[in-house]
Amino acid sequence: MQLNQKVHRFHKNQALSLIEILIALLMFAIVMAAFNQVFNGSMRSSRELNISSELTSEAQLAQQIVNSRLTEATYIYPTATTLSLDSNALTTNSIRPSAGQQWLVGTDPFLAAILPPAPGSSDLMFYAYYPMKRNHYLSAMASVSKVHPNPDPTNDDAVWVLLEYRKAYTTADGLFALPSAAQIRGGQSLLLLDYLQPQSNNSPIALDYTLFTINTAEQRIFFDLRLMQYLGQTGKCNDVKRLPQMSCSTGQVGNALRSVIMPRNFYLGSDYP
Repeated sequence: MQLNQKVHRFHKNQALSLIEILIALLMFAIVMAAFNQVFNGSMRSSRELNISSELTSEAQLAQQIVNSRLTEATYIYPTATTLSLDSNALTTNSIRPSAGQQWLVGTDPFLAAILPPAPGSSDLMFYAYYPMKRNHYLSAMASVSKVHPNPDPTNDDAVWVLLEYRKAYTTADGLFALPSAAQIRGGQSLLLLDYLQPQSNNSPIALDYTLFTINTAEQRIFFDLRLMQYLGQTGKCNDVKRLPQMSCSTGQVGNALRSVIMPRNFYLGSDYP
């Protein structure tokens, strides 16, 4: 009988041990699930912080470059001027594809200016700024052995990039005699800004803006920026990082990042001496 009691006690203790193991495993799974949720949330927050920092740096650099260029401008091409850039993929008007390489100031998000010669040079500098769809830019750069942004399938078809076109002119080129639909040839297109939000965002929230505005009366140029980057493909508000930031709970969004540029020697069209 004593032997039977020992055997019974052994089986009872063994059963309790299995139950304890199952409970321990369950508690471990709960703890790991909670840890995983906190870890994923922390990783997402870290990623969002990095993206915000990168977007802010992109915007600040673009504003500094455009501000410094246009502050020195001696001539700004006026609204309704049509300019035709080099016939290549990096100057194509991907915002208005039917226009080819032609850009219409005031209608297209396009700004062109002339800067005086740099010290030690007699060449005038022509600069133009215009956006391009990101997927179009990547396609145009695919065969070029230059550094360019990596593909980002979540964003490539949704955002723009901003380009700077530059061309040096000698006085013999007759730069200031350029007629409407003038052809600018032999320049270079450089990437200035990535993840630019399109002017018309097709959003229920009023996020439309104008990239360049020429105020002739006040002799000012307004350079407005909105940046955006999709974090996922759900299309939900929380999966889009914007600059300026937007509150997903209230739908409130900050004003576009604006630079007010006042060229030191501002002339428009026929006003140039």
